[in-house]
This record gives sequence, structure tokens and C-alpha cells, in this order.
Amino acid sequence: MKITVCVGTYCHLMGSMTLYNFLEDYLKRHPDAFELEMSNCLDVCNRESCEAPILKMDEKIYSKMSVEKLKTILKEL
Repeated sequence: MKITVCVGTYCHLMGSMTLYNFLEDYLKRHPDAFELEMSNCLDVCNRESCEAPILKMDEKIYSKMSVEKLKTILKEL
């Protein structure tokens, strides 16, 4: 699985680096869990349902993400 965190201006201001840092720490404990990368833009901000911060897991978009939501998603995987 590949996780891409948007770190564009608005996502960054809304806390995307907190998500990225959490995922980096998670990978230290679970090195084979997923591939992690940053993106300056995921080109989904124009969708009505998307709100920053945004991340993408494989091809699925998650918006208005928080560390708590991310923990829940990772537990389900």
C-alpha cells in the first residue's frame, strides 16, 4: 500500500505535517506496513466533499484527516 500525504499550502496549514510525522513514526515500528510519500498537491481540492488535510491510500482519497482518524483506518487494515 502507498500513502501519499498532501503538504500543499492549505493542507500544510491544516496539519498535514502532523499526519506525515505520525506515519513516519508508525513506519519505524512497522517498517513493511506501507510506502509513504509527500505530494505538493493531490488535485482533489476542487471536489465538494474534500477538505484539508488530505491524504491518499493507494487510490482512495481521505479528507479532513486527523491522527485519530488515521489510527482507526490503520487498525482496520
